[in-house]
Amino acid sequence: MNSYRYNRWDRSRTRERADAWKRNETTGGWHEPVFRNDCGSAVRCNQVWGYGQASCHCTPVEQQAPVTSMPFRKRIGHADLPPTVVAAIPAESYLTARDRPDTATLVVWVIDPTLNRQREREYSHATGAFLTLAERHALCPPNRTFAMPDGRVTVHVGYRFDPDTGVCSETYAAYDNATSTLLVQSEQMCFSPATRDPEDVVRDALRKAEFPRTYAGWIVPERIGYWVGVLYRQRRQAGESGAHEDAAFTAALVAQMKRVDPNIEWLLPSVLAELARMEMTDAHLLRAAFSERTGIAI
Repeated sequence: MNSYRYNRWDRSRTRERADAWKRNETTGGWHEPVFRNDCGSAVRCNQVWGYGQASCHCTPVEQQAPVTSMPFRKRIGHADLPPTVVAAIPAESYLTARDRPDTATLVVWVIDPTLNRQREREYSHATGAFLTLAERHALCPPNRTFAMPDGRVTVHVGYRFDPDTGVCSETYAAYDNATSTLLVQSEQMCFSPATRDPEDVVRDALRKAEFPRTYAGWIVPERIGYWVGVLYRQRRQAGESGAHEDAAFTAALVAQMKRVDPNIEWLLPSVLAELARMEMTDAHLLRAAFSERTGIAI
């Protein structure tokens, strides 16, 4: 099983992340780590909150399902980029790039030191220049709809660009066919090295909408294991984006946690202790970073 366990994350390891993506593309997919609760159940965090990714929903699993790469996901090394791109983007800022044969463009991810995150740019082979967001939006496929397999939900698919990072995401708005009520909204990055089937993204979002009821029936060790998985994935995603892993600790994250568990604060010491053990890092430093960034004393 292809499985990568990461300890500490920082910007110096972003190229290692890109290399890992490249290795995984050659094997046809990649796998997420499994988190074991004290009760012995296995829990996988399928997605993460934030960074343009799909909404988070963790489910008990016996084994991990691969995430299939899209056909245009072949990575291009910095030395193989067009000369104009090489001149505009130094090697130390370069993360990865992938061709889009359907639009004759090149999507490039770079580290933006001002945001401490990745920035997405798109280069046109035809014009020899980088595209504006408006020009990129014009290249997006037409909005469409599809029906979920149960026939009860219709999903409207669109596209949006993050105004700060330029990251393009495919968006999904799921509506109840009987009442036309908006049920959930979710999204995933269009040019991530690995993407998920839109049905799976929407299905997880629908499950997440019901998740507080499921969570309420869990015993304490299961709840701790769940939150360890969520924070692990959040920190990993922060590291992949070029930020320090502690950037995952935000007041917005705590607000999301409280929507699931209004009493989450009494669990946090145990959650952070287990996360520190998993990452093989100092528990006191981890708690201090969480407290400083979220304003919650642990």
